[in-house]
Amino acid sequence: MSSWSTWPFFLQLFVVWVAYNGIQVALQAAFGRRYRSFLEGCGLSLGSFGFRWHTSRADRLAVFISRWGVNFWRHWFAVGGHVSVAIMVLAILLVFYNLGSLLIAVLHAALVQSTRGFSRRLSEVDPNNYSVTGSSAGAPSTAHHPPSTEGLGHEPVMMVVPLIPGVNLPVSHLGYLIVAVFINAVLHEIGHAVAARCQAVFVRSGGAFFTVVYPGAYVELDTEHLQNCTPFQQLQIAGAGIWHNVILTLSAALLLIIFPDGDCVTETIADWNECLRNVFVYIASSVSTHGLAWFDRGHSLCFTHAALEMRNRFHNFSCLPARQISPSLALVNALPCIQFDGELVLNQAMTLLLSSSRFDEERRVFLVHAIVLLMTAASALLLVCSLIWQLVVT
Repeated sequence: MSSWSTWPFFLQLFVVWVAYNGIQVALQAAFGRRYRSFLEGCGLSLGSFGFRWHTSRADRLAVFISRWGVNFWRHWFAVGGHVSVAIMVLAILLVFYNLGSLLIAVLHAALVQSTRGFSRRLSEVDPNNYSVTGSSAGAPSTAHHPPSTEGLGHEPVMMVVPLIPGVNLPVSHLGYLIVAVFINAVLHEIGHAVAARCQAVFVRSGGAFFTVVYPGAYVELDTEHLQNCTPFQQLQIAGAGIWHNVILTLSAALLLIIFPDGDCVTETIADWNECLRNVFVYIASSVSTHGLAWFDRGHSLCFTHAALEMRNRFHNFSCLPARQISPSLALVNALPCIQFDGELVLNQAMTLLLSSSRFDEERRVFLVHAIVLLMTAASALLLVCSLIWQLVVT
């Protein structure tokens, strides 16, 4: 199980939304129609676990932006159409790479656990036997240690993973996640809207929403105008959001390279204590400092005993949580899954690719649907397996 406080976080989140619904019911009871008219005038729609803001003025903003350098936007989204196809292919490869890596890690963990159980049974039969993975020379292996996942080995290399607060993302990082997702979603939808106006497609509406802990944004395009566009124009509109996500990711990576990493220099014990006060630290109630060694678990920098027998005795390590750096926000929407932008990108890319071949429309549609269903199933399997790995193994 993760070292973060998962269940208290979900309990607190539930209490917050219960209070939100209570306030909403109280306001409706107190002001009635005036309260509902106020919400409608502001374009707000309130739900049980979220709310949405809606506006019909999104087209004005898209027209205003698209008029800044018409030639620039034409070349900008033409490049974005090609890049979105490349990112879609990369996302597909990463999903299957992650599935393979996760499967190898699970099989490796199962093999290690079965080996430990076999050696434990041998040591119970003959006390003179010693554990293969346990104690140092001269120490019998019959001492029962609590189960540990340390040494299960093969940590899967995950490039596209769901970020779940309290599971594989520290709760203390929730604010960063909300801001990052919101900025990502707004720039994503602005890309769709501006690309649509560059192709004379009307933007019916737009807005933003917040559900449980995740924010988002959306735009609604005129379907009839969209169908009148050429396949490459539709590809530019569909891939504009992915293209903007890629630019945002590259910009963030550039800032990460530019900014210094030594923001807490430690020369004395007082400096070290001051650095610890400025970060969230998970510390055991008591632990010996003899023979300490550090290891990087990807999400945290932890300290444990170098001696193997000491690791089995102390399981609550002192960990410094690391900031999560993940390309998931830039890649996940490029997957050709149901209701993802990648589905639209795949459809238009296949139209362009097979336009000069003997593939008829029915075969093309069947091939696109088959790929979308396969990737939806693979992505769902990756989501479930990665969550199980995070909750059970790590």
